[in-house]
Order: sequence, then structure tokens, then C-alpha cells
Amino acid sequence: MREPLRTFISAILLPLVFAGAASAQESGIASGYPGDLGIEADSSVIFVESFEGMSVVDDLRDRWESITAPQIMSFDSQTPPGSHGDQSLLLAHVGGESTGGNLYRRFLPGYEHLYIRFYVRFAEDSSPVHHFVFFGGFNPSTPYAQGTAGRMPDGADFFSTAAEPGTSVWTSYTYWPGMSGAPPKGVGYGANFLGSGGPAVRKGHWTCVELMIKLNAIGEQDGEMAIWIDGVPTTHPEPGKPSGVWTFGTFHEGKGGEGVRWKRGADSAEHYVASEGGDPFPGFEWRTTEELSINYLWLLAYISGAPEGHVSNVWFDNIVVARDYVGPIEERQKPDGKRQK
Repeated sequence: MREPLRTFISAILLPLVFAGAASAQESGIASGYPGDLGIEADSSVIFVESFEGMSVVDDLRDRWESITAPQIMSFDSQTPPGSHGDQSLLLAHVGGESTGGNLYRRFLPGYEHLYIRFYVRFAEDSSPVHHFVFFGGFNPSTPYAQGTAGRMPDGADFFSTAAEPGTSVWTSYTYWPGMSGAPPKGVGYGANFLGSGGPAVRKGHWTCVELMIKLNAIGEQDGEMAIWIDGVPTTHPEPGKPSGVWTFGTFHEGKGGEGVRWKRGADSAEHYVASEGGDPFPGFEWRTTEELSINYLWLLAYISGAPEGHVSNVWFDNIVVARDYVGPIEERQKPDGKRQK
């Protein structure tokens, strides 16, 4: 490379690239509470779980309505960088003995627009997680999670979204009445808006995951959903964007051409051709009645394919549910001005 060109790239282009990456990071509620210390007092915050002040798993029952497989749960000293806390929740799944564990609780009477932020760490040798943390609404609400796999929402019964780690990249798993069915009979399995291009799952590291749902006005298709990984937006379907094409339950953003989907009530799949660059996403009609709202969080690590006897460790910490974007933990400053880990 000629020296003038190298100088131009180093002095002009690279700063612009890194500035663009930094601008993708959003400032949220957490920025005002270093280490998340005191964040529960913020007027936008509805619920905080940092797993502090607990000595036995049974203590969780004061804050969670349903606990499955408490025998694989314990408290551990590993915590996310910058957190003010001293312990996290560890789920130690053993292959062949269960499908994992979960915590479930409701937020009643329900909300129209909500964010859930949490931290998760997967052991480097952990088996792939089949299903992960769900966030959504049931009508009527129940003090326990309801199974929805294979069901198509009707606008009055349920909706949900999840960010799932898959085998190597983050995907989304979203249920709403307008979702495409899957073969062979158009049954409902969660839609993926990230395709195969989601951020890589970094095992052995703490990851900040945040989800958002904004419900539609009744009779409108103006709902939204969003996912952030480590503070960086990964997908944000809303009225008019992004553009893409469907292959059953997977939305290929920025792509057009031949697509296939299975509409509710159809006897067979519908093949269609999207415009160049894709057709705009119309937005979500999450519900057809105001009786259905955002009213639950299901902290779930469902592992179905682990070798018998293999232990898969999954840690959770620093959960915040709020009316506004939360964002990653703001690291505390030491007296010498350095970041406190």
C-alpha cells in the first residue's frame, strides 16, 4: 500500500469506523447508576434481581412465583464486570437428568411498552441451549409459564419474544398472530429476525442481553420489538422496516427475491417474490384486545441435547425490567480514576 493512502486510511477512515461503532452504543438508565447500585430506585424501573442477600435457593421464592429444578441452582461468586454485587445465580444442567431450570414471575396488571435487561455467562464447554429467556404476555395470566411451542397466537391469548444463543450466534424467537407457520401443517414456531447473521455467542464471557416489546394500538399494526447484545442494536422490527424476505419463520434482512411463508388458515405454503432488497416489515399486531399485555418474564435455560452426565453451567445476574432502555452496566470509577472491575 502506498504511504499517502495508508496515511489517509489511518487518519481519516479508521476514526470514522470506530466512531460509528461507538455511536451504536446507546445510553440507558444504567448509565446513571454505576455498578447498577441503586438502580431499583429509578422511577422507570419495575423490577431488579441481582441475587444479592440470599443464602439458599429457597430464598428466591419471595421474588419469583414459579421455580423449576431448584436442585440444579446455586449462588456463585462470579459476577459481570463492573457489577456492585457479590453473587450470581448458577444453573448447572446435567445431561440426561433434566432439561434445565427456570424462574418465572409476573408484572401485573401488565404494561404496553417494556424492556428487560440481563447478563448471562455460558461455560466454555456448555451444551447448546435449545430455548432461552422469554418475555411477553399471557391472557389470562398465570403464576407459571405456559408452553407455546407449535401454537399460533390468535391475538387474545399470548405473544412473546426471546433472544436465543443457538449453537454459535444469537437469534430471535418471536410469537405473534402474524407469524408464518412452519411445515408440514403450518404449525407455529418462533420467528427469527436475525437469520444466521446474529452476533457470535461468546462462551466464557459475560454478555449483556436486552429485549424490548412495544404493543400495538388495538386494530393497528404498529407494534415493535428490539434486541441489543452488549449494548449494540441487533434487530428492531417496526412498521416499515427492516426490509427483507421470509423463508417460513426466518426473516432475511436486506434480501429480496423468492420467499415462502405459511399464512394462518392456509392448506399449503405460499411462494412469493419480494422486491429487490426485500419488502418492508409491516409492524407487529401483537394483540387484538387490551386484556392482553406484557405481563411476565421467564428466565429459562432449556437444554435438550447434552450428552448424558455432561454438566453445562449457565450464570445469570443483574436483571432489570423497566419502562425505558436500560443498557449495559456502567462501570464504577476507583479513586485513582481507573475502572473498577
